Amino acid sequence: MRRTITHSIWTLLVAVFTLVMTVSFASAYLKADQTPIGPGDTPDYLTSPNWSYSPPLRKFVDDLPGLTAAAANGIGQYLPVAVPDMQKYPGSDYYEIELVQYQEQMHSD
Repeated sequence: MRRTITHSIWTLLVAVFTLVMTVSFASAYLKADQTPIGPGDTPDYLTSPNWSYSPPLRKFVDDLPGLTAAAANGIGQYLPVAVPDMQKYPGSDYYEIELVQYQEQMHSD
């Protein structure tokens, strides 16, 4: 009996906490007059998410990169296919994976 009451109290507390957090997060996406923030609105830099530093981009204008240079997309990107080094350890596929910094164009606009 005591365990059921404790479980019920914890369930109620979790429900109240969830409700409070949902309301507080939802209010971050609303302006002072309770209308949603949208494109063309003046962003509030301090309390709401904004897109003020992003230029307007068209969606889905570039294809996904292919798996070889022959299948490169419109901006010249492709995923190189790994080639095993069979000389270093004969009889096995040996790959060296490097972690390097690089830049990549994400959109043609």
